[in-house]
Amino acid sequence: MYHEKKITTGIVLYACSLLNAQIFLSKDLSYGNNGEYIYSDNGGYSAHKFIGDKLVVAYNYLNISGNNKYIKYIRLNANGTPDLSFGANGSFVDSGSLGSPSSLLDANADYLINYSDDKYSTAGQYDTAFQMNWATNDISGKKYISILPDGKMLFRKDDNFTRILANGTLDTGYGTNGRLSTINYSTAFTYGVIHNNFAYEFGSGDSNLNNYGIRKLNIITGSLDSGYGNNGLGETSLIPATVRNSMYNETDGSMLNMLNGNSSNNNQYSISKTASNGLLDTVFGTNGVFMLNNEINSIGYTPYSNFYADNGNRLFFLLKSDAGDITIASYSSSGALKNINNQPVFNTGDNTYINYSYGEYPNFQVVGNYLYFFSPKKITRYIINEQIQTLSTTPEKLKKTINATFENPFKNELKLQTEEKIKDVEIYDESGKLIVKGNTAEMNTSSLVKGVYFIKITTVSNQIISKKAIKN
Repeated sequence: MYHEKKITTGIVLYACSLLNAQIFLSKDLSYGNNGEYIYSDNGGYSAHKFIGDKLVVAYNYLNISGNNKYIKYIRLNANGTPDLSFGANGSFVDSGSLGSPSSLLDANADYLINYSDDKYSTAGQYDTAFQMNWATNDISGKKYISILPDGKMLFRKDDNFTRILANGTLDTGYGTNGRLSTINYSTAFTYGVIHNNFAYEFGSGDSNLNNYGIRKLNIITGSLDSGYGNNGLGETSLIPATVRNSMYNETDGSMLNMLNGNSSNNNQYSISKTASNGLLDTVFGTNGVFMLNNEINSIGYTPYSNFYADNGNRLFFLLKSDAGDITIASYSSSGALKNINNQPVFNTGDNTYINYSYGEYPNFQVVGNYLYFFSPKKITRYIINEQIQTLSTTPEKLKKTINATFENPFKNELKLQTEEKIKDVEIYDESGKLIVKGNTAEMNTSSLVKGVYFIKITTVSNQIISKKAIKN
């Protein structure tokens, strides 16, 4: 039976048009056990990978005596429950990791591979044939690896790209008997990622052009992409700086970069945006770059290298305070710090000096309107809401409540009623993946399967209303 559910967001409007955005993080109580998945063993987080609506996590696992350390893999459904089709009831132990645990390197829906080049099926079976073929074809000495959409693997070696089949044998249809010659892997570029037909490598940049910290290689020809930046080198900063991490934007082909150090201050961190043409996006920050705050409210903060962004407009960072507190901060694309839950940073409740005893490190990832925080003992999922408030320099305040109503549960059509005209509507699935996007009050939802969805409504005045809904 249908019933109408009202979604109400309180907005304070002021007399003039100065915009202020604030983020709200609330624990998603429908995920796992009241918003958390707690590891059942005495161990700590190591790595993770989202695959569709599934989440694969590797964590250090200590046996009952606490003397032997292994790696255990788990796979969770979108609602935070174990995927019972994975391993034995949702998990398995890396049998080759005793004494020297080797964490998750990459994974797809069918198998995973660790840093020791061991391959396991999703049933937890060690692939002996793969290991033998791997050794025969001398695929050691890799710099980075990517599992391709067709299940093959591509490796970067010192002077070539090597592509192998899922069984560990060389793909003779690639390059010359599976190997494609390319420029030497330089110490100036210390890591890389593969997107579509290109490899992006990052570091301190070319010694003669050290504000160019990205190079783009065509993995079909092995050559630099001469149309990118300066003959294949992407511009990452206005002054010499090292690229600590980069995030590829699937929407527009741009790259967001975390930079560390310059000629005067090696402790200064900044963020830059390299457009798809390989040059700095001058609309972002100030001429393509903005600085992260070293201090917030007189407390010193150091960023971890991982960060996430929503199409480059809303950025999230993991920070450690001088006291060891693990916090999350958010910035706009202009470089303005946004409040989270009415505070400049969001305290996760973790502290490196208290909660991290086995050398673990915290991590997080933003997927759609969810923020996943990985601490040593558990995973916590938060719902992200954003309110954009119009502030005034005068003391006069006008209060207005923006309402939206719709039938919940809904079936094959979603009919929204709001007090303001709708600018955008986005529907996300339970894993946070954007499924449907539109700009009208009536949307055809017949293609959606039954389940839980997250609806985000943006009005013409940029007020955001978001709520969970059920498709029947």
